[in-house]
Amino acid sequence: MDGTLDEVTKHCGLQLRLYTDCIDTNKDTWQQTCLQQRQALTRCSETHVTLLKLVKEQCADVIKSYDQCVQTHSTNPEECVNALKALYDCTQRVAQDQPPKSVPPADS
Repeated sequence: MDGTLDEVTKHCGLQLRLYTDCIDTNKDTWQQTCLQQRQALTRCSETHVTLLKLVKEQCADVIKSYDQCVQTHSTNPEECVNALKALYDCTQRVAQDQPPKSVPPADS
């Protein structure tokens, strides 16, 4: 997953910076205040990062369940631990199904 974050940073660095800056300056209201920046980061990531595209496609139902749980239990997110674990497990399965990136041979 580190490689995925590297890809997001490489292709969507501006969107990532704008989103994190918004969160930093709106600590109490960031979930509402930074929605536009979050959506821009999501769109960029889904467009440029293959693994995230695949996760969104293959884990759509699990993502939906987790999102619904978080909305339902916004004041008690601990209720969503099982949904979060299911989402984690799904993303791990998708990531494991991906061929490893080729590593250039070391110079001898």
